[in-house]
Amino acid sequence: SVPALGVLLVLIVPPGLGAVLALYPPGMLSLATRVALVFGLGFVITGGLAFGLTILSVLGPITFLALVVPVTVTLWVVALRRASLRTHARALAEELRADRGSLVVGFVVLAAIAGVYTTYLADFPTGTPFRYWVDGMELADAGGIPRQTLHYGALFPPVTSKMFLNAFTAGAHYVTSWNVPGAIQGMLWIAAVGMAAGLWATARELGLRYAAPLVPVLLVANRVVLGDEMTGDLTEYRAEVIGRLVAFAFLPLALRTLRERRRLDATVAAVGLGAAAGTHLVSFGAVAIVIGWYGLARFVLDADRRRLLRPAAVLAGMTAVVAAVVLLLPRGEIGFEGAASPGSYRRTDVPFDKSRFLFSGDTRPADQPPRGAFYVPPGGVVHTFVQEAFDWEPGSPLAGTAGNVAVGVLGVALGGLIFLRFPAQLRPIGLVAVGMAATLVVAALAFSYAYDVFIPATFGVRRLSDYASWPVIRSAVRSSRPRCCCGGRGVPR
Repeated sequence: SVPALGVLLVLIVPPGLGAVLALYPPGMLSLATRVALVFGLGFVITGGLAFGLTILSVLGPITFLALVVPVTVTLWVVALRRASLRTHARALAEELRADRGSLVVGFVVLAAIAGVYTTYLADFPTGTPFRYWVDGMELADAGGIPRQTLHYGALFPPVTSKMFLNAFTAGAHYVTSWNVPGAIQGMLWIAAVGMAAGLWATARELGLRYAAPLVPVLLVANRVVLGDEMTGDLTEYRAEVIGRLVAFAFLPLALRTLRERRRLDATVAAVGLGAAAGTHLVSFGAVAIVIGWYGLARFVLDADRRRLLRPAAVLAGMTAVVAAVVLLLPRGEIGFEGAASPGSYRRTDVPFDKSRFLFSGDTRPADQPPRGAFYVPPGGVVHTFVQEAFDWEPGSPLAGTAGNVAVGVLGVALGGLIFLRFPAQLRPIGLVAVGMAATLVVAALAFSYAYDVFIPATFGVRRLSDYASWPVIRSAVRSSRPRCCCGGRGVPR
């Protein structure tokens, strides 16, 4: 597995690092955000080249490598013309001297997470569904986008909301086909370390220093307290895991755009987030919620609101354009036909809910469980989110109605306290935490109300609840560090 991991890192790190050095001169971007962007830009550049070849139906090992190699070399030539490696090294050394303690702690945590996930390279995760890698192999074999792909024992149109990932996988398959299991393990390692870097950079961009490494620890290396869904997901190769890698890598840059209002940041973040939409829509949507609520918080708190509108509009508009290109340009559908037309799951020749059968093999009559206006009652939706956020046992008294109400009241109170009383740079996270929790619950209720077949109706409690621990962790970490080193005046960058 280690050689396969090394090959994948060569596909991602050299173009990613070259792009970061070419785009951002020395001292223009914080070290943590640079590390996150190396993973994000590396994936987007390599995947984008494969995506373009796929659209043109000329994808192949020769054409793929004939693009990746010269593009990577060009990025490095541009980077070294703008500034030498010695100049970059001096700028990084100055940043380390200015904030040595917290940066060292952060890198030690990243190294520890990398070491933990390296142990997974010894044993292939047996629960991994090969279908996500096979989706890319289909593109690699066809040299483009096939008219139909095999999913769950039937042929469907290709899914464009994963086409960017599939294109990257096709290119990666050309150079790792001698060890597909090793390549899958390698991508899991890259996803874990890249997610950790993105989450650490996000916390740094929000103003945290020594407490910032707690965010990646609690979300991607935690099986002890609070929800552990994201850590558990990193033991299996799934499209959403790679989607989180890309979305988390560009999240800190999007937040920086709304805080410092630089057009370059908005452009780079928009390209990355648009690519994230073509990698996995759910992870993209979760990060978009964070960005939206952070933007609203900055709008409320900032004195000069007009100056915020332009970078926010550029970020939102360019992200929408890039996402539209990535999702609509390929042949296929954004989602399976069952999501857009749930009536296809209702057939008179089958007495049970086909979507529920595909998910769990359940052949109960289609009208069970009994339902009113909501497929999953509102109380059940809230209960699921609270239970997932805190990882409470079903029989725990804390998981009952009283516990749910207490969590809601305390959460709103803590979010309000952060928003109103904490140092200026930390205050937006109070609104982000409360707003994200409310948005996830409302979205889950909307799916439960709008659909009456299992898979779309339970989408909120099955998929969105994976992100239920985000608001809790963000609030808890920030409340543990109420003041930054400079008395709330901001963090030196």
